[in-house]
Amino acid sequence: MPRMTLERTAPPRWLQLGALCVALAMPAALSAQLRVIAHPSYPESDISVRDLGRLYRGEYSALVSGQRAVLAEQGPARVRYVRTVTGMDDDQFRRHWIRIVFAGTPVQPPRGFSDADAVCAFVARTPGAMAIVDGRCDGSVKTLSVNGKSVGDAQYPLR
Repeated sequence: MPRMTLERTAPPRWLQLGALCVALAMPAALSAQLRVIAHPSYPESDISVRDLGRLYRGEYSALVSGQRAVLAEQGPARVRYVRTVTGMDDDQFRRHWIRIVFAGTPVQPPRGFSDADAVCAFVARTPGAMAIVDGRCDGSVKTLSVNGKSVGDAQYPLR
């Protein structure tokens, strides 16, 4: 029986270019860090993970300034921040907010947005708004440090 041999050929040019694009984009996607942003009128420049957790668990309904807290979140970032900030997994976080809403507690769950640009625009136009985003915002919002550490710092707690 004759032996069949396969000849190796180079992948098509479009596939090579596609793989190159993915390889170049991955470091940027992997290096994106979560940022805490607030309306420009927010008086503080830092927030603790503990206070973020209290806000996002609905334990606090107001910010340090006394304004009613209006929380927002970017859907894709939620998976990354929930465990660190609230100590819950995503399912526990959802059930927690369902209980709070049905109990009639006067706090609102975080408003969900699909991308960082939409969250940034919402926070910029809403006094008392704060959000956790995966990406950069323009200068229309205030980026807060967390536990005294800025984005990019090796000890920055939100990754």
